Amino acid sequence: MLFNKVYVGEAVENTLQIQYFVIQRENFYGIGLEEATERGILCDYEYFTEEQEEALEVAKMLQQGSVTLTSMTEILDDYIQ
Repeated sequence: MLFNKVYVGEAVENTLQIQYFVIQRENFYGIGLEEATERGILCDYEYFTEEQEEALEVAKMLQQGSVTLTSMTEILDDYIQ
């Protein structure tokens, strides 16, 4: 599976370094989060829109709130509803 990933920014929460991305696969856009710790890197990607600007807006919102992987899916579900 190939997709485009564009860096949006990062945040630091406790010992986590979190990077935020807008992702694109075909005509679908979403967000990606990558958390780096001393044990490794965890990541998750969620597609939710056909609008690139909407994905960028959500990625910036998540970055400003220092959202982590633990809460990303719940926050994204609330946003979509």
